[in-house]
Order: sequence, then C-alpha cells, then structure tokens
Amino acid sequence: MKKTLYIIGGFISLGLGVIGIVLPILPTVPFFLLTSWLFYRSSEKNYRWLMEHPLFGPRLRQYDRYKAIPKGTKHYGIIVLWLSLLLSIWLVKKPIVGLILPIIGLLVTRHILSIRTLTKQEQAEWRESERQRINP
Repeated sequence: MKKTLYIIGGFISLGLGVIGIVLPILPTVPFFLLTSWLFYRSSEKNYRWLMEHPLFGPRLRQYDRYKAIPKGTKHYGIIVLWLSLLLSIWLVKKPIVGLILPIIGLLVTRHILSIRTLTKQEQAEWRESERQRINP
C-alpha cells in the first residue's frame, strides 16, 4: 500500500513539476526532487526512467551528486520567473495579482539564490563524468 501511494504521489509531483515549467507560481525543482525521492522509495523502473530522462535527468543527477546547481541555471530561472510574473500581472490587470505575484516572485528568487552554486571544478568534473557515462 505504501509503495502504491509513493508511486501515485510521484506521478502527481511529476505532473505539478511539468506544469511548473510553464507556470512560474509552481516551483518546478522541488516537485522534481520530490518525484525523485518518491520513485526511489517505490519503483526502481520509474526512478531509472526519471533519472535517465533527457530533459529532467541530467539536472536531477547533478543535484543528487553535488546538492548544487550551475550559476547559469539560477540566472535563467530567475529571469524566466520574473518575465512570466510580469507578463501575468500585465495580462490579468487586477490589483491583488499585482500585489501577490511579486511577493511570490521574491520568495522563489530567494529560494533559488539559497541553493548552493556549482563550482567550476565541479562543473568540469560533471561534464567528464557525463561523457564517461554516455561513452564508457
């Protein structure tokens, strides 16, 4: 029963993470990390699929190994977050949206900046390990 609940939770979390790619209000990375945790504890097949996925896998493996993300990923995430929030505020044109979304944006920006940044040495090590993983 526990295994089934973890698998269901993993797919719900995965779905929310995918939605978070296009909706800046949902934090994508924590949902993917939760998905990874749930699949690891419930389904080797689903965990392997997630970690080998061409879009999600590399960043999840990188975070799993170093508990950090590249500086460029942080910058990209923050830029996309704020562009999406500003577009949402402009399109909706409701005062409450103009108040709530910037607060959410500041909190998410703070969270992104609080994640450890990969060092240049770790990035080089990562690229080499991925090369070896792909071409043994």
